[in-house]
Amino acid sequence: MVQLFTMPFNWEVWTTLTLILGIVEILSLLFPSSLRNDPILLVLCGYEKYDLHRAGRREKFLLMPMIVLMFFATSAYESKLLSMMTSKPASKEIRTLEELVESGIKIKVDLLYDLTTAKHPIIKEVLVNGTVDFLNLDMVHAYFLQNTIAKLLASRYYDPDQRIHRYVVLDESYTVEPIAFVLGKRSPLKEVFEFTLTMLVESGLYNFIEQFNIQLEESILQQKFNRRAESDAVLYFADFRPVWIVFALGVGRINTWPSCNHGRLALMKKLYPNSTRDSQMRRQ
Repeated sequence: MVQLFTMPFNWEVWTTLTLILGIVEILSLLFPSSLRNDPILLVLCGYEKYDLHRAGRREKFLLMPMIVLMFFATSAYESKLLSMMTSKPASKEIRTLEELVESGIKIKVDLLYDLTTAKHPIIKEVLVNGTVDFLNLDMVHAYFLQNTIAKLLASRYYDPDQRIHRYVVLDESYTVEPIAFVLGKRSPLKEVFEFTLTMLVESGLYNFIEQFNIQLEESILQQKFNRRAESDAVLYFADFRPVWIVFALGVGRINTWPSCNHGRLALMKKLYPNSTRDSQMRRQ
């Protein structure tokens, strides 16, 4: 139950908010004359010990941005918490072909290249014929992939909001393909090729080449995923920079305007002392 209330924000956000509130609370204890209001009670609960409109400029400059920040933080927290509480719960994690068939999830297969799959006694009822694009899975159907590529793609389809993987690799394999090369029955290279392949497998060079090819495929897929991620429209905190600049200019103008007004009056007194005396006499 406690985990549900901490899930809307990650630990970086919680740490940042805690540090900000802690630092301001320490400043209020060190300088009680400058900060008359309790920062935590004012920012989180809205409780004012002293009217903030009558407070000093330092207190306004410190607490007003925190009020705005906590307003956006609490609004985002409430939205994410409500969406998590009202969203459909995740189904049971599937690990076998039987569980996949019982769940009712369809398996998309391009039968133009894989005709033998349609004759499988267990999964033939849940097959769907269609074009398969391994870089853009629809998160609706299941797919048949090589084990190494499937593990790489499964890590890419992670939902951070629900904190679940949209795709998982089954514990059992659908097919196992041994190392085989088709040659002619009377090929003169048969014995030489068999000896070479045996030496490569026994020396470990074949596994090394296979791992190298797997890493090469992973790097190619990584580049394609990065290119697709760059084109996604994501709203970052830096996008709010113009809003914060306008807000800072407004706060700076509020703080500098009284000092400019006092300076203007002092300058007027020095330049026109008689006029200021006459104005004071008229007021009296």
